[in-house]
Amino acid sequence: MFPLSAVAVPGGAAAPQADLTAVYRAAFDALQQGAQPPQAPALTLSHFFATQRLVGGPWLHGRRGLPADGQPRYRPLVLTEAGSVFVFTVGPDVAAARAQLQAWRRQGLGLSAAVVAEHGGRWTDHPYLPSLGYGEVALGPQHGHPNL
Repeated sequence: MFPLSAVAVPGGAAAPQADLTAVYRAAFDALQQGAQPPQAPALTLSHFFATQRLVGGPWLHGRRGLPADGQPRYRPLVLTEAGSVFVFTVGPDVAAARAQLQAWRRQGLGLSAAVVAEHGGRWTDHPYLPSLGYGEVALGPQHGHPNL
């Protein structure tokens, strides 16, 4: 569960025809890879209950504006809102799945390479950064379910 909002998917996910399950699955797979060589993810997104909203507005437009070539650079960000729930299936390596969940709980979700490529990953690009509290993760929050 996300106690705080997170930039989990690139802005193209806002397209009405986007398959959000595929978009979120790719994002979580990419977040699990980190700097490691490609391998099967320890966790696979099964389903989710989430809402998204577009953010950026005049502030981001003013920051990006129109470059000399006249092509707009402004793209709103898609925030996955606080309270969103993601359910995963655990792969054969239970220890790796447990380690990944614990890392997300300690550090929150990072920004995927796709989000960084589209929106940047510094405070000068946008304020929705993990270092500012976005992407916090809660595991089994007060529901009486056993911990992993």
